[in-house]
Amino acid sequence: MKSVAFRVLLLGVLLVGPAGGQDKLTIKEETGWFPLKENSVWTYRVQGRTVTTKVVGFEKIGEDVCAKLETRRDKDLVATEFFTVRKDGVYRCRFADKDVTPPVQLLKLPIKAGEKWEFTSKVAGQETRGVFTLAEVKDFKVGLTTYNAVSVTSKDLKIEGQPVEITYYFADRVGLVKQVVVVGGSKVELELEKYEEAKK
Repeated sequence: MKSVAFRVLLLGVLLVGPAGGQDKLTIKEETGWFPLKENSVWTYRVQGRTVTTKVVGFEKIGEDVCAKLETRRDKDLVATEFFTVRKDGVYRCRFADKDVTPPVQLLKLPIKAGEKWEFTSKVAGQETRGVFTLAEVKDFKVGLTTYNAVSVTSKDLKIEGQPVEITYYFADRVGLVKQVVVVGGSKVELELEKYEEAKK
């Protein structure tokens, strides 16, 4: 069960990122809840190990300019994801080399507690569907730091036939500060240790 939970964690994990850009490609919209500035780095702790997520560049996927995020454990690349910000929210557009069709809205903007939205998408021909619910979490502590955060939870996912519950926690001007995945009673948590915003 824990191995499935860890794969799900990497699948949905490492979002982070203030929208900025390169000379040619930039994301038009931006939000502090999911910053996407090139060369920004997030260091996380998961299952006793350290992983880092970095915005390494921007690519065009369909009509969207997306930030490319690479997650590494030591020097090993363990996940590659692509995200964009639209006026109505943050979207995951690709995982590894597989497009998410249509892109999944991970965070709905503007932030409104109690907001719910459904999603139905396919990755590599496999359908994923569910409902996200957004809530405000004041004085949310991760490590030694306290944030005013928002949580986004989906309780009705199924991965490899197993029921999955995922909760993301985002802090303004930081991005993803914590993620919790529960699969078949096994829980895997990812927590932010350090955020290094890229210099302009």
